[in-house]
Amino acid sequence: MSAEQFRGLGGWVTNNPVAAKKLRAADMRYERAKIMTQGMRLGEKVEAQRAAKAQRQAEYEAIFREIS
Repeated sequence: MSAEQFRGLGGWVTNNPVAAKKLRAADMRYERAKIMTQGMRLGEKVEAQRAAKAQRQAEYEAIFREIS
């Protein structure tokens, strides 16, 4: 993570508008995936949400590599 972006308690803070757009999109995909787990059995829900979280983290890392 470079000096131009960091994740605070309120979300991402960055000076890079391209990175901000991509980070927001990754967050929106994660939130959408969590919503899609409604109605699932608990075990399936936990598994799906963990996968979505791992996917979001992979997207974050790709964005950081791209802009650094």
